[in-house]
Amino acid sequence: MDTITVCTYEQQLVPQKKTNWSVARDCYLSSEHELQAWETKLFSVGIKIASPIWRHTKIYARSSLFTKYWCMLANNVWIVDADYRWECMLSLHNFSASAVSFEKYARLAQITFEPYYVGSGVYWSENWNKSVPWLTFVVDWEKYEHFETAYPTQRWSWWFGSTWT
Repeated sequence: MDTITVCTYEQQLVPQKKTNWSVARDCYLSSEHELQAWETKLFSVGIKIASPIWRHTKIYARSSLFTKYWCMLANNVWIVDADYRWECMLSLHNFSASAVSFEKYARLAQITFEPYYVGSGVYWSENWNKSVPWLTFVVDWEKYEHFETAYPTQRWSWWFGSTWT
C-alpha cells in the first residue's frame, strides 16, 4: 500500500493544514464535551487511518491546549501503528480546578504521518527511499463504519493496548 488513507464521516473532521508550511494537520473534536476538574476522558476526533507498514501516525496536543484550557493529552503523544484501524481518540486530562467545555470542531490536537524503521536492513533499504505515500481523505459514513473490513489487519482488539499486552 503506497497510500495513507484517512477516513471520516463528516467533511469538517478532515485534518487540515492551516498554512502551506505547517508540519502537522489540525484534528477536530467530533462532538462537544465537558471535562471536569482533574478528570481524564476520551474524546473522538472522528477519523480512522490505514497506513503502509513502513509509516505511522502521531497525534500531539496543539500548543494552545494547555495555555487556553489547562489541559494536556494524558499520554503526551499518541502513536498510531500502521496496523491500527479503529477510531482515533484523544485522552485529555484537565489540570485545573474548574470544568472545561469544548465545542464541536474544537482544534485540540494535531496529526503527522511519519516513516519508521521496521527492523530489517533489506526492507529498510528498499522502502525508506520511496517517495512519500499519497495522503487520501475519504468522507463517507458507510466506509467509516466498515473501515476495519476494507483495511483488514492482524491486530485483534478494537481498543487501546491492543497489541496483546
